[in-house]
Amino acid sequence: MKIFCFLLSFVFVHVTTTDELTDYKREVLITNAHIELAYDMKNVTVENTTFTNGLEQVITKIVNIEINDYRLDIDYDRPFFDLWRAEIAIMNIMIAVPEYYAYFYDLDEAINIQRGMQNEIRSELGIAVPAVPDQIFEELVLTQLGEERRRFTGKVLKDMMSNALSKYAQ
Repeated sequence: MKIFCFLLSFVFVHVTTTDELTDYKREVLITNAHIELAYDMKNVTVENTTFTNGLEQVITKIVNIEINDYRLDIDYDRPFFDLWRAEIAIMNIMIAVPEYYAYFYDLDEAINIQRGMQNEIRSELGIAVPAVPDQIFEELVLTQLGEERRRFTGKVLKDMMSNALSKYAQ
């Protein structure tokens, strides 16, 4: 009986982790759809600054935002460098590499990071969070979802870098 109870605990842990991973994949898929909508919004002007597309404006805002706005469980008693590294990790997961969440955060925090990206797009551009069609989210592959995201964010980041460099070259 003891062995049965012991083995049963592994089943519960596996089911819980699988459900959380499925929820995370769903959030990444929703965020990708939201990012695509932001990318398709062309010539966005905010406070006398014109951006090529809405995603560029959102990424600019994220880079300039205080990380405590995302209300994650970060230990603010750690040295500054650790906090800076945490901020960079959150931005990377939001913008470019959602499949690498496990190196930095648990699934609940990773889901909150994806929702943080959705909130930024919604609040900055007024684009509602899109509904995704029903599908078997367990079968989604995080590396493919990350590649799909980088199709949009990669273009925007390259343009932003090019624009920044051209300003300093003059």
